[in-house]
Amino acid sequence: MHGRTVLRELRTQDTTDGTVAETIVVTAAQDVETVRGAVHGGERLESFASMHRRLAAFPDEREVTQRQVDEVFGARPRSTDTSPKGVAAETASVVADTLRTATRAGLGLSATECAEQTELSRASARRYLEYFVDAGRAEVRLRYGSTGRPEWRFRWAEGGSRP
Repeated sequence: MHGRTVLRELRTQDTTDGTVAETIVVTAAQDVETVRGAVHGGERLESFASMHRRLAAFPDEREVTQRQVDEVFGARPRSTDTSPKGVAAETASVVADTLRTATRAGLGLSATECAEQTELSRASARRYLEYFVDAGRAEVRLRYGSTGRPEWRFRWAEGGSRP
């Protein structure tokens, strides 16, 4: 039986526990049709290993975000730059370092304090701080004072990765 046929058969077989056979295709084929079929039906070894490393990083009982699910199971590989438009890696690094320093000192940062320390506008500082919160790298809490609106206080999240 041809390898692509075996691959198709493995992918269509039902199992009692609902799992599907995971496959890695190793081929010496050089024709486009065979290679395309192998890539479509299987995964490259590097991609396969990467997917399993990402899955292993999730604790068994933890809920994950849709973004995390998409990163693990997405149809297309993600680019290394996942920053949204308007977020520069260099500036993100400066804001992250400032936030980590404040967090290690037992403090959080407001967007205003971050802006002062990084010499960014308050709006830019807040955009970067919110970007880190959305990415799971920082946490935000409200601090209530005696008057006025509550202040947003940002802290670097434990285990938050570098930008």
